[in-house]
Amino acid sequence: MDQAKNKCYVFIDLTREQYEKREIHPKIIANYPSGIALATYLLKSILPAGTDPMSPDNVLVLASGMFTGMPYPGATRIAIATKSPLTGLWAGGTAGGQFAWALSQTGWDAVVIQGGASKLSYLLLDEGRVFFRSAKKMEGFYCSESQENLKEIWGEEAAFLCIGPAGESRIKFATVEDGSPEANVRGGMGAIFGAKNLKALVLRPYVPVKIQKTDEFLTAALPVIKGLTEAKASQSFEIGTLNILKILNDLYALPSRNFQAANFYEEWFSSVEGLDTKKRSCPGCPLACIDILLAKRDPERTKYPMEIPLNPEHLWAFGPLLNLMDIDESLATLGECKEFGIDPVSLGTVAAWMAECREKKVELGIAMDLEPRFGDDSWLPSLPKKITEDQQIREFLANGVLGAAKQIGSAAEAFAMHFCGQGLSFIDPRRGLWPLSFLGPAVLIPPQDIDSSSELYLEDGWIHKMIQSENEWALSESIGICKWVRMAQGNFYEDLTFFYKLTSESSGSMEFMREWGEKCVNLIQAFNWREGWRPQNAWLSKRFFQEELATPQEGVYPTLNVGTWQRAMGRYLLLRGWTTEGDPGGIET
Repeated sequence: MDQAKNKCYVFIDLTREQYEKREIHPKIIANYPSGIALATYLLKSILPAGTDPMSPDNVLVLASGMFTGMPYPGATRIAIATKSPLTGLWAGGTAGGQFAWALSQTGWDAVVIQGGASKLSYLLLDEGRVFFRSAKKMEGFYCSESQENLKEIWGEEAAFLCIGPAGESRIKFATVEDGSPEANVRGGMGAIFGAKNLKALVLRPYVPVKIQKTDEFLTAALPVIKGLTEAKASQSFEIGTLNILKILNDLYALPSRNFQAANFYEEWFSSVEGLDTKKRSCPGCPLACIDILLAKRDPERTKYPMEIPLNPEHLWAFGPLLNLMDIDESLATLGECKEFGIDPVSLGTVAAWMAECREKKVELGIAMDLEPRFGDDSWLPSLPKKITEDQQIREFLANGVLGAAKQIGSAAEAFAMHFCGQGLSFIDPRRGLWPLSFLGPAVLIPPQDIDSSSELYLEDGWIHKMIQSENEWALSESIGICKWVRMAQGNFYEDLTFFYKLTSESSGSMEFMREWGEKCVNLIQAFNWREGWRPQNAWLSKRFFQEELATPQEGVYPTLNVGTWQRAMGRYLLLRGWTTEGDPGGIET
């Protein structure tokens, strides 16, 4: 029996406190099988065009991957998609954790949430039903407190997604926490929860995942798992760990001092390497690529110890980006971000912007008992609390780095490091090693092994390579396979085709699989176009077009050329088969 015929999702209306099971037509599954592709399809189908992202009418979709719940390495991932409050565009991605595992055992392939609760609430999904529960007692709880409280009520086997005080305060770069060690999906998912008065989502698994050809699946999976356990020396594995910071630094491509420089002090890397950490992996994955630091918390504040995942982007945000050498203060700030439910990269870009404004004597126009400056970390650990609880500071900074800069004017906007309104990660387009996807900041394609000259943006070969990377990213996110596992897996497409045939009666060729990624990209573009994106809206910070990037030994990297950037986008749209204006047109979405 073809599993595609049994796909369904649960639609939850928070306003009316109602829910219903909805079938998904097999033709939809044939094009958008699972993960991000399915989540994006449901988002675009259900969300009214032009909806304010912070309105209760915004839609939040969660979907499991194709092999979630099965012994396929790196496949325990949850996809989440919505309309971002930071960019007004598509926001989505996947993360590994227990929640994905639990969703695969509920009988539903996706969860769609719309509307808003009249009071702070949480949802319990158990045995095919949805229960609406008051979260009044958890109001103001930190993320770890909410998770432990819900575990005490619903048991250790239950899985959770929850927000902290930042989400309740509707900070537009708030995150949703599931207790896993992997980085959160960016784009303001926690703010969407908060706007819906939704404190948490609780799943209790009860339907074991069945594999049609169990013995064949297990026999085939063993060598794949063995191969991945031996992949720790591969370049792709290095990219997914803290080592990427050292690699970028050696290439003079690690942004520092709010993207004013591209290299950082060796002493800081020594401090990072000297941390007492342990390795962890996501559930069901043999790649233990996540460094974890166990932090002790103040017992008067919360009784729960907290594990701080040392994600490369997060350490960079409170290290090189702010020119900070004291690793202890950086870790303290990361701990506060995790408890309050705040995206560290977005907060780091806000903090670096504030520091440069002060350095360049641009008045912020707000009274704060903070003295933001580069190289001084004493003010950072208190920032998550202040931005959450101080109304004046929250109104100023809660809209992200671009939103804050626009309140002051063009002088401040020059220091706002963003892409389409979302704080930029450790990617400097003047270097070209980690190119920006024209689809928007939510699409994180892997580094490219190319020269950093900005003129390469004009070359079709470079653009073809970026398109290929975007399609591969979309395929991984649609199937629900960790991108680092995919990159470390030598025969990924062959393995994927084989395992798909073991779990479905459909015959999928390698080319058929690749089309899933391209169709997902087309769908994301169609969504963004419908919501008002146009090529001229692909905003990038002015610094990259106005300031050369000087490095200690490698010389000067030129600014991006505006004409080059625009012509490259035109070629990209043309090679994508879209109109030169960016409209997907008649492409099937």
